[in-house]
Amino acid sequence: MDKMKIDEGSKKNLVFIGKWLGFWGTWAVLDVCFNIQVVDTIIDTPAFYCAFIWVAFTLLTATFEARYYNYTSMVDVKFDAHPLLTCMRLSVLIPLLIIAGWQSGLCYVFMFPFFHDGMYYLRRNKLNRANYPKKWFAQSTTSTAKLTKFFTPIVRTVFAILGITGLILIYIYK
Repeated sequence: MDKMKIDEGSKKNLVFIGKWLGFWGTWAVLDVCFNIQVVDTIIDTPAFYCAFIWVAFTLLTATFEARYYNYTSMVDVKFDAHPLLTCMRLSVLIPLLIIAGWQSGLCYVFMFPFFHDGMYYLRRNKLNRANYPKKWFAQSTTSTAKLTKFFTPIVRTVFAILGITGLILIYIYK
């Protein structure tokens, strides 16, 4: 059995995510242990950490989905994985909603298409250069996902801006 190799792009993504998780994890430990409270004065910490977890989860699952759908494009697979993937996302989003609140959760949902679809198209392009030449800002014409036609690159970007702005406003008016 061949061992699955990780390409250079995936290694770079994992290293980047690992560094950020290490940085913010260290910051969180210092914040709790020494009561620094610097982050608390800038942004609501639970909402911030939950947003970071959500974006990291979104980027990682988009990479997985890109590999999965790249494989299924080469073989005949009749299984529609979208309901299963939606349940998987909800299993992460619901605890984050409980921790950060439904308003922050709504912001995470708004940010999701930008990070998920962008990473998905980027990874599919890395796996096969003929797919999605616009990379992060590409648009699928073959997807069976219900909302893909609605989430154009412009709509995804606007939603991300609204989600991030919403998180800032939630903090300001809390």
